[in-house]
Amino acid sequence: MLRKRLPLICFGSLLASFLCLAQQSPVTNTIGLGPNGEPILSLPLEPGIEEFTILSTPDLTQPFATNTQGQLYGYTWTGAKPAGKSEFYNIQLTPLSSNAVLTATVLNRLAYGPTPDELARVLQMGPQAFIDEQMAPELIHEWLPVDEVKEISEGWTFVSVSGPASSSRVYISIDQEGHMFIDDLKVVRGTSPDAGPNLLKQGDFELPLDTNVWVFGEDFTGSHVSTEKARSGASSLKLVASDDGGGGANSLNQIITPALVNNATYNISYWYWRDTNVQQRLTIRLSGSGIVAENTAEYTPATMLAHGLGTATHLQQWHTTHAIESKRQLLETLLQFWDNHFVTQYDKSVEYFDQYYGGNFDSRLAALIEYREIQKWREALLRPGCTFHDLLKISAESPAMIIYLDTVNSKGNGSNVANENYARELLELFTFGVDNGYDQNDIVTMSRAWTGWSVNIVDATNYNNPFAARTTVRLPGAPDGAIANLKGVWTFNFKSANHNTAAKLIFPGKTVPARFGAPYAGRSYELSIPARTGTNGIVDGYQVLQHLADQPFTQEYISVKLCRLFVHDHFEHGYDFTDPNLSAEGKLVRECMRAWENGSPKGQIRDVLRVIFNSEMFRTQAASMQKVKTPFEFVVSAVRALRAQKADGTYTAQSVGNLRDAMTRMGDMQLFNRPEPDGYPETAAAWISAGTLAERLRFVQGLVSTEATVRDNAGSSNSADPVALIQLRLPQSEWGNAEAISRYFLSVLYPAEGRANLDLYRRAAVKYLNTADNGTASPFSSLTLNSAGYQSRVRGMVAMLMTFPRFQEQ
Repeated sequence: MLRKRLPLICFGSLLASFLCLAQQSPVTNTIGLGPNGEPILSLPLEPGIEEFTILSTPDLTQPFATNTQGQLYGYTWTGAKPAGKSEFYNIQLTPLSSNAVLTATVLNRLAYGPTPDELARVLQMGPQAFIDEQMAPELIHEWLPVDEVKEISEGWTFVSVSGPASSSRVYISIDQEGHMFIDDLKVVRGTSPDAGPNLLKQGDFELPLDTNVWVFGEDFTGSHVSTEKARSGASSLKLVASDDGGGGANSLNQIITPALVNNATYNISYWYWRDTNVQQRLTIRLSGSGIVAENTAEYTPATMLAHGLGTATHLQQWHTTHAIESKRQLLETLLQFWDNHFVTQYDKSVEYFDQYYGGNFDSRLAALIEYREIQKWREALLRPGCTFHDLLKISAESPAMIIYLDTVNSKGNGSNVANENYARELLELFTFGVDNGYDQNDIVTMSRAWTGWSVNIVDATNYNNPFAARTTVRLPGAPDGAIANLKGVWTFNFKSANHNTAAKLIFPGKTVPARFGAPYAGRSYELSIPARTGTNGIVDGYQVLQHLADQPFTQEYISVKLCRLFVHDHFEHGYDFTDPNLSAEGKLVRECMRAWENGSPKGQIRDVLRVIFNSEMFRTQAASMQKVKTPFEFVVSAVRALRAQKADGTYTAQSVGNLRDAMTRMGDMQLFNRPEPDGYPETAAAWISAGTLAERLRFVQGLVSTEATVRDNAGSSNSADPVALIQLRLPQSEWGNAEAISRYFLSVLYPAEGRANLDLYRRAAVKYLNTADNGTASPFSSLTLNSAGYQSRVRGMVAMLMTFPRFQEQ
């Protein structure tokens, strides 16, 4: 194992001096005197140190020997007072093996942090094998439950949801104007819908609704018992909404008497008649939302999204669950990167569709176009030869992007002035980079190429036809041909009548600057677009995309962003690639650009990634633990860190991907919904403050807690059981061993750090386990596994370790 010796330290009566050796620490080491004249050495802060060894000799003519008389505590070594007048010391550092460092790096960069299972697997197979595996995601067999898309058929459908009682008032509502049939509504104690009496009055809906029992909200006064349909008996509830957006007091509701026991477990179940032509969301819940039983509860997020019933919550759950569970971790990392690079805003799409639709239909369409966009990127990235141009084209054609940057209504015909937003951000944020090879005139001219790029609702068979006319097929029973009454799909649509048909000259006379060096410097990148009319006008936009995709400005800008993602934050734009003293960062970017340029076709994403992953900078300490986790990376890595598979196929940590509230508190990171077009930052400063760190602490406390009020900090559907992980990974003889348990969790939470650097963490963890809740010393070994004290201490200790600074890093 490689060992590193730091500068020689000479100890005399009041003397400390340093002699430079070949491998000098970047951190100055100091020596001091204790109250009794004993030497005190401050050890260096260097990453990945497995062991500190103190060597000493009273005379430089004699060899150094290991000093066993001192005591090491964290980064401080206190020795015995030398017998002679002087003593010379050397500090020997034993780093983690290069294999261990690279293993931690690939699991923190190519993946959303290690799971206990993945860490063991990669240590066994080797980090290079893991890189090779992840670079070919199409060869990784995967099926995730969250991806299951079920058919939605007509008929009676059963819903059953259990949870803690938050109130005794039951609300029944639908979110759009219309009606829905409900039968056999029950509220029972426990988790079984068929066990115990129904605590709700008139839940069988066989008698007219008693106004002394039921309260009718303003939009639900028309609700009544009907014989039109019945699941059992002769009738059912026909819930009628006269307007959109019902909920809360604006509902049909009842107060259960006698009152439910607060926080006790109850079950709400019912049957509802599903009509495939009706897309209302039915919600039956307790006030306070302790139990929420929606008619979509049995469907996966993918089912909801694919059928146009999903919302931002389903979209975020689907995306986050992939990040947590997928075997194709690099693919998921890249999907998040590209979605953040080609940023769009869910709320902007909601606003656009709101002009046509009422209720929650606008939000569903907004989620649907985001879902389709990321699915197209997924399909593209699964192709070995996927290029940047492929991804750029998907983004340009995406209804989410067309709406977000206002191309949707941009006109260049006649005296109309084209909207410049997309042209500006296409150059500034998606390809060239800020003020890099273009000027305002180029933006103005280019904006005309995008006129006519819009969206429309067309027949499903015309989804991929940008020239299709608007559908004329109406929903069953629709009174007229208003857009809200049409049956079809929203997609990219080229409106040739709005296009600027004139010839266009972009980047006139411009050549690639000398700083790029060969083979780029001096090249002309002028773009001449001929006059085009009719549907041919769409070619203007595609010609722009093809031209921009492989320019050296784009190669540099995207390579820098990828290096920041996978190596560290301190890559810059604007390198002089002809500089003989070009930095290591600049050299890596140049190598990425060469791979981009020399590919056939150019710009293959995997070519660029291969350069990064094979670089010395990526494979050494230069990349290890050099980045701070974004809120998304933090919550996902926290769940993964404690998620191991048990013998029965379940896991020691669970999540349905509903982590939105936690990410919002940690820095307002809302997936698919950033207002600014520059995407969420990769750099640390944007995410770390006293307030955001406090929210990270709250999240991990909630994640490992068994107390309902604390678990809410992580979301009630997100939980981890570190005690189950102990049972799974440690022999029974060590379940009461505070030292063994502390070392185990340090190994899975901090695989990039050596034992020496984790000494203070280890000491804190052991002390925590050996301390009672009242702060007094209490041997951990005296506790039984299932006792409240054991559970509390283990969970608290793990939460503490996950709030330390190094867990914020990757």
